Amino acid sequence: MADDVDFLPGDGPTSGISVTLTAGTLQAIRERVGKRGVSAYLEMAAQRQIERDNLDEAAPRCCRERNR
Repeated sequence: MADDVDFLPGDGPTSGISVTLTAGTLQAIRERVGKRGVSAYLEMAAQRQIERDNLDEAAPRCCRERNR
């Protein structure tokens, strides 16, 4: 993957990584999506978390600007 290219969450080529999860978390994911859906589930969960983090970071700025 090109390190000098910026991609938005969900865009760009895929890249394999190793992820460690507790047995209970992995079991719950597999029960929801099956063995072949774990990567897609984790991808979507990561995208949702990034979106939430971005909103959490933007909210204080928005409130400060609104109160000016």
